[in-house]
Amino acid sequence: AWLFAAATLLYAGVWLYSVRLQPQARLGIDESRFSQRRQTIHVRHVMEDSPAAAADLRPGDVIVALDGERPRGPNPVLDLVLSRQPGDVVLLSVERPADPEPESLEIEVALGASEPLPLGRTLAIQLLSLYPVPFVMVGLWVLLLRPDDRNAWLLALVFAGFVAGAPVPELAHVPWLLRRFCLAYQILLAGLVPAFLLFFFSVFPGRSALDVRAPWFKWAWLGVGAAVAVPLALMAIIMGTLHPFLHRTRSLGVVVPISVLVYSFGGFTLGLASLLWNSLRSPDADARRKGRVIAWGTLLGLVPALALQAASMVLRRPPGALDFWIWAPAVIALSLMPVSYAYAVVKHRVLEVAVLLRRSARYLLVQRGAVGALLVLALIVTVSVA
Repeated sequence: AWLFAAATLLYAGVWLYSVRLQPQARLGIDESRFSQRRQTIHVRHVMEDSPAAAADLRPGDVIVALDGERPRGPNPVLDLVLSRQPGDVVLLSVERPADPEPESLEIEVALGASEPLPLGRTLAIQLLSLYPVPFVMVGLWVLLLRPDDRNAWLLALVFAGFVAGAPVPELAHVPWLLRRFCLAYQILLAGLVPAFLLFFFSVFPGRSALDVRAPWFKWAWLGVGAAVAVPLALMAIIMGTLHPFLHRTRSLGVVVPISVLVYSFGGFTLGLASLLWNSLRSPDADARRKGRVIAWGTLLGLVPALALQAASMVLRRPPGALDFWIWAPAVIALSLMPVSYAYAVVKHRVLEVAVLLRRSARYLLVQRGAVGALLVLALIVTVSVA
């Protein structure tokens, strides 16, 4: 449990660091795709009134050199602007379909900071920058208090999966070994979170109808997810990238995207259905009570995120490429899940953590009081002598 907590804290810490590492300069290359094999950058979109647009950089251009050097990963554009100041000049070598020879473009880096943002957007950005904190606090708090409880482990794994759902940006400023760890953590936990959530709500707060009729089903779903996520996580640790694997899967057409869609949305949907059944139809009154306490936070937190992913797939655009006020509220709403679980644990004795806290305090005061007093006395004596 302590090792798992340390890994989760490390990933969350790197994420909190990386999202606060904002460049002071900008080029205006909004979207680009870096090929590590060819060491080229394919420009997809150029922002209007940006330095790149002023230098006549166009969508479809291929950048083959930055200041005379081949681009190197993992994120050469971001690494470039992080290392430059406004007013610096960057020389790009660009290949275009109509030109046989690369063309040289000089771009004067502009100031990265724009005009002040509205108050609402500023507050939303601050909330987004703290995204992993409630998941880490609640999940690890419950796990470290009850490390021998299966449900506490499942809750911690589900919350760790949501933490891993926020990927760490690929930065050269992060040491290579730490980058590989973060990539492997993200692939493993985020890849298994649909199976973890299905497993958790199949057995908590009571056995669902699905689990009663097919107790093997949750294990099969978890096995399918692990059969893919575990080898990919090992590949990330060894190679530091998944580009060779992703390149080979493109030849399979729509088979892989459809399989991922069925596994992900199927796990979340069946897990939510199991939770609602426990809340409304479970024969165990205690399971119904606990289910109703956590159901509202789970639904309000998870349904907007699932709707966002569905819209992203229909529009064929990543969620971050949609309008800010479309994706940001859905991400912020996910925090309702750990908040509702913390309320349920403290107020309604879900997972019996509150009882454990009281028993631990009583044990510490009554049976360990003499040891505690001796330690305090030793500390006073040590400070006085020093």
